[in-house]
Amino acid sequence: MPCSGDRAGVCGGMRKVAGFTLLELLVVAVISTVLVLIALPGYRDHLLRMHRAVARITLLEVIARQEQYFIEHHQYADSLIALGYPASPFALDGEGNVSSSPTAPDRVYLIEIIPLGSAFRLHARPQLAQTADTGCGVLSLSSQGVKSASGSHPLTRCW
Repeated sequence: MPCSGDRAGVCGGMRKVAGFTLLELLVVAVISTVLVLIALPGYRDHLLRMHRAVARITLLEVIARQEQYFIEHHQYADSLIALGYPASPFALDGEGNVSSSPTAPDRVYLIEIIPLGSAFRLHARPQLAQTADTGCGVLSLSSQGVKSASGSHPLTRCW
């Protein structure tokens, strides 16, 4: 039932107030915080997996360049520079971009080659925030196509 007070918005001595109470705002803040705390670990895990995928793709690209180098020179390259990369080792960011500086501030992996005479091994070493990926650790790929990971996860999860 509408009231007919002498002033607009006043009814029976009480003012109508639009807005939220402090308690309502606190409840919203607590719920938002809980949702963020639940979602954050999943997001971090997704980033680690995405960066790991970028490193795997890069290792496969390097091995393809090594095979092409072998066809042309009858031996494997002992440096990533010989394969057309800007540095040996080189840094890789989360989007797969190559940096000539192994200390690039956005690096997630450091890609390196280890010559082994008539063979070689490639390593993708986690850097900065990616070092949290202890389950897979250093990803390796040999010239024979043997894949390995230094972490505690099964190889199928890392590769």
